Amino acid sequence: MIGYLTSPGPDGGLVATVYFWAPQVASAVPAGNPPPPPPCELNPIVKGADTDHVVVDVQLVWAPSTPSSVRMNGDCRAEGGEHPVRRSYVVGPVSSSARLFTSKPEADTPLPRLAEAPGPLADPVLPPPR
Repeated sequence: MIGYLTSPGPDGGLVATVYFWAPQVASAVPAGNPPPPPPCELNPIVKGADTDHVVVDVQLVWAPSTPSSVRMNGDCRAEGGEHPVRRSYVVGPVSSSARLFTSKPEADTPLPRLAEAPGPLADPVLPPPR
């Protein structure tokens, strides 16, 4: 995990964008027609989004859908893979007094509040529709 920024959300509330490292294979789509989704999926887990103590974790889920994607297994299982890319996930709404934490490497590890977004990002991970 890199850290987070807070900003106004579309409804006027506050949202937090969490930045983290992920393996490049979480963005790579194996060849095919039509192309299948990446075999290394990101599974964000948010607890306490409506409190002042928000815990955010991102798990990697290995879900190969083609024989050609099986070779990516090692990159998905490695922490960040060989060529990590920066990704983001939007948590919201959050209160203005909320602090964000992660459970790795230990429970309640504070995430740093960033002054600005880190360099170029791969596609953001969007929260599921409500």
